[in-house]
Amino acid sequence: MAEQNLTTAEIARRNGCEDPIVLAQIERAEYIAELIHGLTSWVSTKVSQVAHEVTALFHRHAH
Repeated sequence: MAEQNLTTAEIARRNGCEDPIVLAQIERAEYIAELIHGLTSWVSTKVSQVAHEVTALFHRHAH
């Protein structure tokens, strides 16, 4: 398996980390990071859609 496809927790395991608390914390941090990334992507998409609709609205009323 390519290194870039591994999670941070998997890399830590491969490098000898066996502490279940540390591994759980790493996994939790990765999960939260994925949630934040998904949320910011969703917000970005919605803001872009709203901006497009507002631009179209002003364009229609300008003519």
